[in-house]
Amino acid sequence: MIRIPKTILRNPDEALSREWLVTNGIGGYASSTVLGANTRRYHGLLVASFPPPLERQVVLSKVDEEIVVGRKRIPLGTNEYLPGTIHPEGHLLLESFRLEQGIPTFEYSVDGVRLLKQVWMERGKNTAYVLYTLLPSGSPAPGTRHLTPVTLRIRPFCAFRGYHQDGRRRGDEEFVSAWRDRHLVVQSARAPYSLKVFIAPKGSFEIAEDWYADFLYRAERERGFDCAEDLYTPGVFNARLAPGDSVCLIATCERANPDLDFEAALDREMSRRRSISRKGQDALAKHLLLAADQFIVHPPSAFAKATADKSAILAGYPWFTEWGRDTMIALPGLLLSTGRFAEAREILLRFIECADGGMIPNRFTDEGAVEYNTADATLWCFHALDSYVKASGDSETIPRIYANLAEIVDWHFRGTRFGIRVDPDDGLLFAGRDGSQVTWMDARVGGLPVTPRIGKPVEINALWFNALSLMAVWSRRVGESSVRYESAADQCRSSFRRRFRNPKTGCLFDVIDGPSGDDSSVRPNQIIAVSLPSSPLGPARRKAVVDEVERVLLTPFGLRSLSPDDPSYAGTYRGGPSERDAVYHQGTVWPWLIGHFADAHYRVYRDRGRIERLIRPFRRHIREAGIGAISEIFDGDRPHRPNGSISQAWSVAEILRICSMP
Repeated sequence: MIRIPKTILRNPDEALSREWLVTNGIGGYASSTVLGANTRRYHGLLVASFPPPLERQVVLSKVDEEIVVGRKRIPLGTNEYLPGTIHPEGHLLLESFRLEQGIPTFEYSVDGVRLLKQVWMERGKNTAYVLYTLLPSGSPAPGTRHLTPVTLRIRPFCAFRGYHQDGRRRGDEEFVSAWRDRHLVVQSARAPYSLKVFIAPKGSFEIAEDWYADFLYRAERERGFDCAEDLYTPGVFNARLAPGDSVCLIATCERANPDLDFEAALDREMSRRRSISRKGQDALAKHLLLAADQFIVHPPSAFAKATADKSAILAGYPWFTEWGRDTMIALPGLLLSTGRFAEAREILLRFIECADGGMIPNRFTDEGAVEYNTADATLWCFHALDSYVKASGDSETIPRIYANLAEIVDWHFRGTRFGIRVDPDDGLLFAGRDGSQVTWMDARVGGLPVTPRIGKPVEINALWFNALSLMAVWSRRVGESSVRYESAADQCRSSFRRRFRNPKTGCLFDVIDGPSGDDSSVRPNQIIAVSLPSSPLGPARRKAVVDEVERVLLTPFGLRSLSPDDPSYAGTYRGGPSERDAVYHQGTVWPWLIGHFADAHYRVYRDRGRIERLIRPFRRHIREAGIGAISEIFDGDRPHRPNGSISQAWSVAEILRICSMP
């Protein structure tokens, strides 16, 4: 259990920076802050996942509650409105917030009344449950008396928009609501779907349509986006509760009615979550196992046709879709360290069978498009495939796809998109052309890459050497000659050692043979040349790289993307999209890299205790930002404020992977 102390709940600036997330396994989710006040346009109690081109949709934005004790109405909700007014202030009645097996649980206490609220989603359905339980009261506070039963009033707010979009009222007839057969139906001219809301086991509904204007989303204001929204409310649900009673609001976009037995629905979800978390060796691992499960989805047709009815890994919440690079880097931690081998195999096969021109897809968009625009996703796929085979003991997959793998390597020898090709003079892999950014450092400002890294990037060539070494092994395994791959790997290793060594720093160039020559920027990409199973470096150079990366780039939450000594270093990630993209890889800390630093450090020093020391700061971090998860990025400067997405697949995966190392 993760519990947020009352001192934080009473402080809106602290509490509104802490967010929770639950998912439905098909791309949909529910998410908000520990106060229940939304701070992002991506927040919602029902963010449904539909087939493209609808994208994920914020359908039910939130609900506000109030309890009626005698003649006294007590609001429990919390909202922030322009220009920064918090009303009502239900957070002052919030006794506790906690995650129980990852399920957000709120407890309110006022005038001797204690109300518990829990939120979860039905697996495989665009259905959200909000359960309220009136707890047995203790001794009433002096001067108060607990009148039972009490009336719980729940007001839903609807958005019906894409989760990247902003919502403003456009007319009086945008929404239509009706009470039909003991449930509310909401429809809108904005969308081709409808929302059904049930109250179980019993309750009533007052139709009282209205609009609430100018909800402020402070996180969007900070990110430089439109930050206000108008929300439609169809009315209010009412339920009478005696101590020990429960009532559940069930919201769905499914055609079939949901399971109204909310106790059974909660038992199913809690049982599923316990089966996941019990595999963790300690509290951090248990939370990360639950977080890891949220990225693994089985969309019916939410992405490109090639992904239909298959497993997929979403790169992060709340706004990322399926990315090839992120999938391959995250797969060992999310699926192999958790024993989910069948899903790992399915994902690997799908990406490899989708290869085109020697490249696996880099992204399946919300709209259903497939993008091929990266030099490293395909090479990370070789590493993920090797990790899968070693972890699972699978002896059938390599022979099945060997021809595909050989064709991918052939494309790299003869050249493919974006100038990706092997230089026959040194056997190293060249990548990129003017205006492109084909490595993981892919931010753009004004349509131009911030860090184009055109030439021969260090991690691309470390991955290329690793892939050639694997092909030599796999070719022998399937009865083919390995001479070509061994010869290419030997040439690549010899050139790598000779060409990438930077005599001034003792570590490695970040890129060689670029438009302006060799790039001596001290970046974390060189750690990949030490961490991969097949390293092109000898022992002395491995140690030099590890020591320099530790000295210059290591922080408690990952590796900086650029040395603080560099004139281009930016220690904070702030401002609008252009300002943030300009510093995304110019000093910002990336947690996923700490997994590769741990591998590299252990290879050099064999210090198992160091891995635990690297993990330790994350035991605190899972209680901030995205609770129970690990953020996408952190500031390069102290105190290393978390930023970006609240839960990132490769961040969670790499910390979970090194947590699980024997």
